[in-house]
Amino acid sequence: MSLAARIQELFQDRRSDERERVLIAAFLRTERETLRSVLLNLSRAGAMMASVSPPEVGSMATLVCEALEAPGEVKWVKGYQFGLAFTRRLDEQQVAAIVALAGGKGAGR
Repeated sequence: MSLAARIQELFQDRRSDERERVLIAAFLRTERETLRSVLLNLSRAGAMMASVSPPEVGSMATLVCEALEAPGEVKWVKGYQFGLAFTRRLDEQQVAAIVALAGGKGAGR
C-alpha cells in the first residue's frame, strides 16, 4: 500500500468512528501526575474528557477507566475539556464495556 493510500485510510478510519456519549469518572495518567477526570465520550480512536486541571496539548497520557488503560496524545484543550487520540485503536468490546458501565446501550448516540 502506498504512503498516500495509508494516510487516506487513517483519516477515513478516524472520522468514521462513532462516538459513544458516556459520563463516567476516570483518571488521566501523565508523566508528572494522575488527574481525576470525567470521560464524556469515547470512540475506538479517542476520547473527550474533562478535568479541573487539563493537560497540555501534545502531552502523552493514559486514560484509566475501570479495566481500560488506553495511552494516547492530548490533541486539543478548550476550557476544562480536552481530546485524547489513542495511540492504538480500541476494539469494539472495550468501548462497549465502558458504555455499559456508564449505563448506555452503545447505540452510537
